[in-house]
Amino acid sequence: MSRHVLYVNWDAFDSRYIGRVPTPVLDRLTTEGVLYRTARAGIPTITPCMQTSIVTGAWPAVHGNTYRYFDQASGTVCQTGRENSAETIAEAAERSGLTTASVQQFTLRGRGTYPDNPQHLYVEPGGGMARRLQVAQEILRSGPAPRFLAFYADDLDAIGHNHQPHPDYDHHAVASTDSQRMARTLERLAEMDRMLGRLIEAMPSDTALVLTTDHGMVGFQGRSVLPEIIAALRAAGLVPEVLATGMAPATGTDLALTTVGLQVQLRWVDRPRQEVLAEAVGKMALAEWFGGVMDRAELDRRGAHPHFADCLLWPREGFHCHVQDEVEFPPLGGHETPLAGTVPLLLWGSGVRQLGPVGGPVETISAAPALAHLLGIRPPAQSTARSLPDALQET
Repeated sequence: MSRHVLYVNWDAFDSRYIGRVPTPVLDRLTTEGVLYRTARAGIPTITPCMQTSIVTGAWPAVHGNTYRYFDQASGTVCQTGRENSAETIAEAAERSGLTTASVQQFTLRGRGTYPDNPQHLYVEPGGGMARRLQVAQEILRSGPAPRFLAFYADDLDAIGHNHQPHPDYDHHAVASTDSQRMARTLERLAEMDRMLGRLIEAMPSDTALVLTTDHGMVGFQGRSVLPEIIAALRAAGLVPEVLATGMAPATGTDLALTTVGLQVQLRWVDRPRQEVLAEAVGKMALAEWFGGVMDRAELDRRGAHPHFADCLLWPREGFHCHVQDEVEFPPLGGHETPLAGTVPLLLWGSGVRQLGPVGGPVETISAAPALAHLLGIRPPAQSTARSLPDALQET
């Protein structure tokens, strides 16, 4: 089957946004295709890790990108950048002789798309989705459409974080309330919906679309609960230490704690004391702020990298674990937590069944083998995901 395939990733497209603002294009695509509204992302729900997972069809345990972790071998906190030891969907397409292009999907730069290769083109125009749409349209007008086109936009992520104003998103001041932050995010989603329609119109008529995201977005504000976590661990007789990238624990430290802002990764420095830790976590679970916990066995089942953590703790929505524990944070958004792990996965167009909204558990890494199926090629070499056969027509 010869068709064109469009992969769209909207960074921080939370499932809870759907239905809260008019999105006629997404509504039509859902009616004519398949929408998994509760697709599950992996651990951690941080952009480089999950974007890499989606394009490889594998979790961090396979491709190795896990962002930040305490490395027991070196005794220091390490941080991954854009590392990836697995084949991407663009490399699989290139291997099969298909033309490829990527507009700002950074996980494909040098991995099946390249800045200096017209047959496998990578472009990085920056800015918001409007600017990237113009570049995608220019690519499609300039010659035969690439068989595989990836398109990445991070407008929802930038507005949802609410860290600083960004002129490309028409907001020249940060939101002062969480409701204002959410209103701006939803306003942008409506604009992106219209732009998605224009992108699809520019594609050939035999196009299939796969649209998903790396994570959702969780609101928080106020003071950090990290001091309470540390106090509970100390009360149990443990010696925790919060470490930043490049730091090593002091002599006598039991647990290395690392955080990106929302959740806390706990990693044993030397001798594990699991029963003591379990007792401390049990007491924390009674606190107002407590959200959840995963032990190493559950992290393994979820595809987390072996170095990521021995135990993962996170607060419920509204609370956070930033190291600036004396700061009263304004309304902000974050996503490095399982609370941001339920996201949409949409398939539409040539080769896709018309099923509408579909329930049931699926994972975002199924995007890669689904893209491969639609392209008529083998999935990326290290892909471990199923291909969503119910949503795809037989070739």
